[in-house]
Amino acid sequence: TFKNGGVISFTESIDTFVKNLSDVQPSVFFGVPRIYTKFQLGILSKFSQKKLDLLLSIPFLSSLIKKKIRKSLGLSNAKVIISGAAAMQVAQRNWFRKIGVNITIGYGMTENCAITTQLDGKITNKPGSVGIAQTGVKLKIDSKNGEILMQGPFLMDGYYKDKKTTENTIINGWLHTGDQGYMDDEGFLFITGRVKDTFKTSKGKFIEPLLLESYFGDTSDFEQVCVAGIGLPQPLCIATLSDIGKAKEQSLLEEELSALLLKINEPLDSYKRISTLVVLNENWNVENGMTTPTLKIKRNAVDKKYMDNFLKWHDDKRNVIFP
Repeated sequence: TFKNGGVISFTESIDTFVKNLSDVQPSVFFGVPRIYTKFQLGILSKFSQKKLDLLLSIPFLSSLIKKKIRKSLGLSNAKVIISGAAAMQVAQRNWFRKIGVNITIGYGMTENCAITTQLDGKITNKPGSVGIAQTGVKLKIDSKNGEILMQGPFLMDGYYKDKKTTENTIINGWLHTGDQGYMDDEGFLFITGRVKDTFKTSKGKFIEPLLLESYFGDTSDFEQVCVAGIGLPQPLCIATLSDIGKAKEQSLLEEELSALLLKINEPLDSYKRISTLVVLNENWNVENGMTTPTLKIKRNAVDKKYMDNFLKWHDDKRNVIFP
């Protein structure tokens, strides 16, 4: 913006976000995945998925619908649409591509000026990847724990007046990102979770929650999903309902979610199978301390708030419960 003479617009509040964006119609838009979830659920509240699929299958109508949706979202002039700061589900990125919104994935952090990798919105053959290293970036994977390490000329010198944390974060010139992942033969990076988020079941098996959470990416009934279960025999999944999920009869919702859980569990190794899907009729947000300012779920906050119920939920004979 400073270099090219752009204009930055700020929203008045979260409640007016969609209207503000629609009024501005920016040429570049960056949003966290939760914002795209809000967009998606807003569209599906006006069109059922079945009706939307039908309209998009008719060539003439398809182009009109896509233009109308982009304009209503505030993205009609957007040359670049980016998602970052948290993991975007593959299913969600594919869903947006169907309505003509190609989302570029960016990966980085404050410690390296938010520059690590980028996956162009037009690339479709690398599902789950966050892209390839940007110019000047070197990447490698720590063989001990799978942590992603990064080098680059834009790496910070250190944390302000915090030598100890700096020495634990930048080791031999490499930034220890705290993220776990791997690179394929073409240099595309895949993130599998956070080093500190991986937890062990009572059977001694390690669970990567981010991977299990991705399997729920196709359902519009949930707004937020968190896999937990430290010390349980099996992991469990805690989810908050979207407006679409809240509008359904509980008996119908329970039936649909039970079938979904069985479908998700079937191909998984036995120790990874989710024992119970816990459905909450509440929201996790910054105000109640359950998310970060970038709307990422605070796993430690989820554990702290619900851990006393974990064993009871796990032992429940039902695989879907509404506590």
